[in-house]
Amino acid sequence: MATNAPWTLGLPRQAPGRPTRSAPAGARRPPVRLVAAVMVAVLALGLVLLRVDGLPRTPAADLAGAAPSLGRGASAAAVGRLVAAPTGQSPLRAVPADFSAVMRYAPVPVRMADGVVRLAKPDGACSAPGGGRPFGFERVCKVHDYGYDLLRYANASGQVLTGEARRQLDGMFDRDLHAQCRATRHGVAVLGCDTVAEAFTAGVSFNSWRQHYGNPGKEPLPWLAGLVVLALATPLLARLRRRRTAASTRRHGRSPA
Repeated sequence: MATNAPWTLGLPRQAPGRPTRSAPAGARRPPVRLVAAVMVAVLALGLVLLRVDGLPRTPAADLAGAAPSLGRGASAAAVGRLVAAPTGQSPLRAVPADFSAVMRYAPVPVRMADGVVRLAKPDGACSAPGGGRPFGFERVCKVHDYGYDLLRYANASGQVLTGEARRQLDGMFDRDLHAQCRATRHGVAVLGCDTVAEAFTAGVSFNSWRQHYGNPGKEPLPWLAGLVVLALATPLLARLRRRRTAASTRRHGRSPA
């Protein structure tokens, strides 16, 4: 039976000839820019806190001799000598006697940009796109790789190191990166080099914090890269979604009044 009642089964009916009203397009859009700004601010604050937490507690100059703050055993002494790099001493003297047998290679001396001689892993590399180029960070990364292998050596041989050992190695990494920038870049180029150096240090600091400054795990890329990509991709994905919605609305169209 036909009926002209405006309500049927408790549901409102659309009056004939009257178009459906919809909320303004701007009201339906999420505040993408605000969300992206908040994500970037949170990420920046997190990086600052990570950098502060990762700062070494002991001056590097105090590590040339016995360094109980780093732990016990030959690995602790090797980390201290690597970071302090005392002049007038061969860096090879600090290598643990069975390091080569455990880690399957022997470190080699390298001269850094500021003239300091450290030990490096011969086949080490920067775990980042580009491998440290074009700023010449390859030596810095090889030295840091050897330092991390000292942590792995200590873990494999039952020696106990503290979180300060990894903090000191990360602090050395940061100083060597910026020393490379100062030695090889001038003017505005230094700013770009220092920015990349900070990104490298941030990735290392994040991994060290995530692993509780203990034995480093083997990972191809820092997790920080994934967080940065996610933060940058969020506004782009939201914009793409809005464009697809608008295109779908235009394609189907609305009934004329």
